[in-house]
Amino acid sequence: IETDKLQVDSALSQETPSLPAAGSARLVVEAHACHALIVSRYAISVVKWFLRRSVPPVTRLLLVESGPRQHSLRLIPRLRESVCGDAPIDLFTCLPDAPTGLGPEVRAWRTYEVANHAERWRLLRQVRRQGYSAAAVLCSGSPLLGVWKFVLAALLPAKLLLVDDRGRFFWLDRRHWREALALGISRSGVRNPEFVRKVSHALLLPFSLCILIPFAAKVHLGRLARAVARGSGAD
Repeated sequence: IETDKLQVDSALSQETPSLPAAGSARLVVEAHACHALIVSRYAISVVKWFLRRSVPPVTRLLLVESGPRQHSLRLIPRLRESVCGDAPIDLFTCLPDAPTGLGPEVRAWRTYEVANHAERWRLLRQVRRQGYSAAAVLCSGSPLLGVWKFVLAALLPAKLLLVDDRGRFFWLDRRHWREALALGISRSGVRNPEFVRKVSHALLLPFSLCILIPFAAKVHLGRLARAVARGSGAD
């Protein structure tokens, strides 16, 4: 994991080059491939925090405001009460102003201030350099910052706190995998439990066949061997 972090630090520290008119398509493909590799490697940090139940000390919290402002206004006092205390809360948002309750030392990262691919990665690099140990992500079903929050989840070396539209929150780790699964299903738009059951059965079918087919082959081969042995004894 530490090796992957160093590779990501080195790769993200490089500015995205300006593309010439000729041959720009190839460079665009190479740039996107490099960024995809960075995201996939750094996702190891997310897996690390998912497997650990422990919560790191929250000295500075990042709030990803991927939802309406009223959700943030209700959430901030609860974060102060049960998650971060008096620690500073920074804001990642697409809105021009900041919600009340963050304090005068708040750092605000605004997505509308970036206009192209290079500036987006520069903004993500600046956020990642802050070294946040925890990030609260609003999952209210709103399209606001829909792509941004997934990229941040992959890039930030932070334990994620997921918040639904009712203000309920939980840490994204193996202790809360049921809550995370339920939240993912609700945000996918699937409301029919029968459909979810059928999909889960379809996903489990290959694994079931991998177990049942060798077992059936063993049983039938055993019967065949016993039949051959009885025939040989009769002769």
